Formats: sequence, structure tokens, C-alpha cells
Amino acid sequence: MFKIILNIENIGIIANADIKIEGVTVIAGSNSSGKSTVGRVLYAIGTSLAESSYIKLFKQKLNIIDNELNRLKKISLDEESLAIAEEATALLDNMSYIISMLEEHPTSQKEFENQSINFSNKLKKIINSLEETVITQSLTTGNLEGEMEVDLDDILIRMSIKEIKKILDTDILKEDNLKFEMLQSVFNNEFNSQISNLTSNNLKSTISFTEVNNNSGKLVFIEDVLDREASTININREFVRPIFIDDPTVIDEISESIRIYLGGKKLSYNHKSYLIDLLKQTNSDENVFSKKKNDEMINAILKEVIDGNISINGRKSFYEIPYSDRNKKLSLSNLSTGMKSFSILSILKNSGAFNTVEYVILDEPEIHLHPEWQLKYAELIVLLSKYLNIKFLVTSHSPYFIEAIELFSMKHGIEGKVNYYKSKHTQNPNFYTIEDYTQRLSDIYDELAESMFDLQNLRDELELEEE
Repeated sequence: MFKIILNIENIGIIANADIKIEGVTVIAGSNSSGKSTVGRVLYAIGTSLAESSYIKLFKQKLNIIDNELNRLKKISLDEESLAIAEEATALLDNMSYIISMLEEHPTSQKEFENQSINFSNKLKKIINSLEETVITQSLTTGNLEGEMEVDLDDILIRMSIKEIKKILDTDILKEDNLKFEMLQSVFNNEFNSQISNLTSNNLKSTISFTEVNNNSGKLVFIEDVLDREASTININREFVRPIFIDDPTVIDEISESIRIYLGGKKLSYNHKSYLIDLLKQTNSDENVFSKKKNDEMINAILKEVIDGNISINGRKSFYEIPYSDRNKKLSLSNLSTGMKSFSILSILKNSGAFNTVEYVILDEPEIHLHPEWQLKYAELIVLLSKYLNIKFLVTSHSPYFIEAIELFSMKHGIEGKVNYYKSKHTQNPNFYTIEDYTQRLSDIYDELAESMFDLQNLRDELELEEE
């Protein structure tokens, strides 16, 4: 299992944070204290690195070309030029299909290079032919004095052709700029283009990460824009996009979402869109509980909460009500929010998403759970981390939930890979730091339980008044 050390400076409302993520990492603190920012940073880094593989970058390349071709076809092309543009689109669609096959059945980088070179050469010929046709048509638009007329459509066509040729000439296996563009796009998407603290006089924000196998990176943002000269990425392995769960009601949108697919017109790096897509990919009409021996304890906990089957088929998703003589199915959107929390984990486990994912980010998962279910959810996290080698980043403000993680990690023998952090106010009211409290867990419990002490004090006051 890879271990990552994450350093964050001047991102959102975090002034500074040094966090180790290996098994289960818990960040405690009050509302609006920067806990979620850490998860968003981890998600953005992991997603950027996953989408920067040579196949994923080639998909981005195809998507950009597809957009330019669509823009071309909206211009008033003559019949011959339109036919050439349609030929280019057909070639692009065919290459998209080939890439989808390469994703499902990974191949060598050499074979991929051969496929991409062959595609680029064919498309270049088509685009050159289109350019020649456009030039020929332009030469026929002169007036009687032989002067050329300014044709706005002609200018737009030439611009799109130039952009397509530029993208085709980009070597994605050597071009670092594409990786930096990916990083900027994902961070903009996740932070709504507001990466740095809005109230800070410091215009520079930094994110650094290091893995035990010498993979590392440093991202420097100046006023929310990635400084490519100061930023570095040294990665020698493939990444899988992290899963970020912050709202159980996302399950309601399974039947409403548009799938993200290769060559499609909708590409999103947003964590919610990605989660919806994963939930839709589960095998339909299968029990959420597998038969693997290592999963017995996980399945037992899930069965205590979800005793029926979950079916996802096309645009319909149901929970089969157990012990019902009428064989009725309940729409997943009608489940309680607590049930939805467990259902998301069940669906992801059943679909195999948990077999490949490295990082799962859970933002305050206890909010919709009864204390008893908080304990079950905490044990699920520990068991999934232990048996499926998943690194969890969990934010919470529940002393019950955090203590449950502590005790279950001891019970299942992974306490050495569980770390606890706490967000703390700085002297600047708009900034927080996140500090290691692994050896000071009692301080976390005391602070989170302060509201209980306040209630007790209030009760004592009321009793005195009655006397």
C-alpha cells in the first residue's frame, strides 16, 4: 500500500497542513474549518494524475479535436467541405472506439503509439484536404477588380483547422503542458476557480506530495493560476481516480445523470458526477454481497443494515424489500438518508470499484447516521481499508464516530496505519492549520464533547432556578 505525505499551504482557508495518508486518516474539527478542503485537494491531485495517463490524455486530445470539428460543421461549409469534415468525424469516432477497447484490455505503450501515429497521419491527410478545399473556395470569392473579400466564416474555418493541426502535432507522451492543463482544469472544477484564500495578502499557494516510492509533485498557484515554471510532477506509476462521497442523496440522481463516456460530449472531473457514473456501472440485479471469504465480516455488517438486494438496471434503481409477501421493490430515492449512506458503499463494493481505487474520501459521513449505525459505518471503513487496501481520508465532528474508528482499528489490527488530525484556528480568523493529534486523541474527544458539557451546565442552571 502506497503512503502519501501531503503538504498544503494557503489553499482555501488552510494556512498549513502536513498530513500522512496510508490506512485511515481522520480529520476532526468544527464546521467550516478546512476539513473538506483537504479532501478536495486529494481528490483533485488523484484525479489529475489518473487522467494524465497517456490513454486518458489521448482521450482529451480526441475530445478537443471533436469540439473543433463540431464547431466547423456549424459554420456555413460548402457541400464538398462538409463531406470532408464528416469523414474526419467518422475517423475520430472509430479511434474513440479503439481507445475504449485499449482501456478495457490494456496494451503496451508501443502498440498505443502505433495506433495514435496511424490515426494522426490519416486525420492530417483529411484536414489538409479540407484546408485545400477551403483555400480553393476562398480564391473564388474575389470581386471584379480581383480584390479578396473578407469572409468571417472563412476566417473561423481556418482557425479551427489550425487548432486541429496543432493538437495533432502535440506528442502527449512528451508534452508536460497537457498534464499541467489537466491539473488546472481539475482544480478549477473542484474549487470553482477559487483555489487560494480570498482574504490573504499572500498570492502564492502551494501543494506538495511525496510517496514512499519517490513519486512526488509540487504545485504552485499564483492567484489561482498554476505556475508551470515552479511546479513539478515526477510520477512513474498509474493512478486511479479517487472516490469522494460527501452527500448520500447523490444516489437519487442515478437515473437522472448522463454517463461520462469516451468520445462523448460531456466530460466532467467533478467528484459528484464521477460518483454517479460509478454507481450506474454496477452489475444489474446482483446481490450486493459477494462470496469471497475475506469479505465475510464486511458482508455481515452490510446485511445488518441492508437485508435486501439492490437492483440497478438502466434508468431504474430499486431496493428489494426483504420478508415481503408482495415482492415489492422500493425506489432507492425513497430510502432513508442513512440507508443511502450504506447503499453507496454496497453498490461500489458490488461493482468492483473498491477493488481498484486507492483513495476514498468521506466528508462527515456520520451526519445522517444514528449512533448505532455510526459504529457500523466506522467498522466498515476499517475493514475495507484492511482487506481491500483502500486509503480512507475521513472528516468528522462526532466523538462517537472517531472513537469507533479508533477502537475498531485496534480490534482488527490496523491501528498503526490510522492517523488523527485536528483543524485549529490561527491568529487570522480566516485561516486554520491542521495538526497531528494521533498521540493526543483525548484532546479531540474533549473538544468535540464540549457541547455536551454546555448542555449539562444549562441543565444545572434550570434545576437551580426550579429550586
